[in-house]
Amino acid sequence: MLSSLADGKIDLALFYPQVRSENKFKKICETLGNDNLIISRLKLNYLQDLQGKKVTIIRGAKYSNRFESIEGVNKVESSSYKQSINMFLNKRVDAYIIPDVALKFYTINGDLLQR
Repeated sequence: MLSSLADGKIDLALFYPQVRSENKFKKICETLGNDNLIISRLKLNYLQDLQGKKVTIIRGAKYSNRFESIEGVNKVESSSYKQSINMFLNKRVDAYIIPDVALKFYTINGDLLQR
C-alpha cells in the first residue's frame, strides 16, 4: 500500500496505529470504528470455540481483550484481508477476522463470489 501511495496509484489509505510505525504517518482523525466479524465454516457459539483452531489475524492488529485472552487459538498472521480470505478459501485456516466494511468490499468486488 505504501508503494501505491508513493506512486500516486491511490490518494488515501487508512492505517491502524502500530508501535513500529508511530513516526511514519500523520494521524489526522480517529476512525469511526468497525465491527469485526469472525468468518468460519465451523459452528461457533462462543469465542472459546476457537480453541485449537487456526485463525488468521492481520499482522500487528489488536483485537478485543476477550479474543486476545482465549488460550489455544493458533493465530496465523497475514498481511492483508485478501490474503486472509484466500487462506480461508484454500482451507489453510479454520477462520478469519475481518471488519464488516472490508467484507462488503471484497464481496462487491467479486473476490468472494469467484469461488
